Amino acid sequence: MLAVVVTLVVKEGQAEALRDAFRRLIAPTLAEEGCLLFAPAVDQEDTRRVVVYEQWVDLAALHAHRETPHYRSIVLEEIFPAVESHERRLLDPLD
Repeated sequence: MLAVVVTLVVKEGQAEALRDAFRRLIAPTLAEEGCLLFAPAVDQEDTRRVVVYEQWVDLAALHAHRETPHYRSIVLEEIFPAVESHERRLLDPLD
């Protein structure tokens, strides 16, 4: 299994648009065969910061996710343009 943690900082004035985009991304992502968990959350102390925790069966499933129409339209065309900065970590969960 592979875990992914993405931390995004939203541009000023883009927070609601970003949240709406993530709301529309959750269901199709969770429906993907290799997705075990997809959980975006807004930081309580800094509402411009969004943390996404994901679990995938393997790296191939994550790569397949990035080729889906919902990833390409929502993430690439809506989320990334609304983000000031982002950091992604690929993690190996402890057994």
